[in-house]
Amino acid sequence: MKTKMLGILIMCFGFNLLLNAAEVNEKNVNLASMIRLIEVTNKNININCLSNEEFASRIGTTESELNNYIHSLFQNALEETNKNTDATGQYFLQLNQYDLSAAGYPYNNFQHSIEYAIYDENMNEVYIGNHRFVTFSKVSKDELVKQFKKVSKKILSVINKK
Repeated sequence: MKTKMLGILIMCFGFNLLLNAAEVNEKNVNLASMIRLIEVTNKNININCLSNEEFASRIGTTESELNNYIHSLFQNALEETNKNTDATGQYFLQLNQYDLSAAGYPYNNFQHSIEYAIYDENMNEVYIGNHRFVTFSKVSKDELVKQFKKVSKKILSVINKK
């Protein structure tokens, strides 16, 4: 009898853990979907110092997958940053322009400029912003991810103030 009761108690405890895990997972899904990056197209990306193929290979993708890759990197940065906030609501992010240009000799620097707009769930514009940064000598996926996370923090701070 004691063994049966212990078994039932363990099953109840396990079931409770599953319910709690499902609830936590649901909260994470809601947080992750709070900000959605709208589609990235060729109109959004302007690279005037490298070929699209060379830029794509430097950040770890192919020219044909470049738009989806940048979209994915940026969306992942938004979701990762978003896990650290209690902000609520649904927002959309439009990447208006990602520009990459050479800053020139003798430093061989690349200047990056990200222009974006944030919209609420009714597609009303909430904020327009930009983020500029320089990479020295080479452009890499790691540097791009690092900068997308900085932009994400700025975006979330704007949303938290609304």
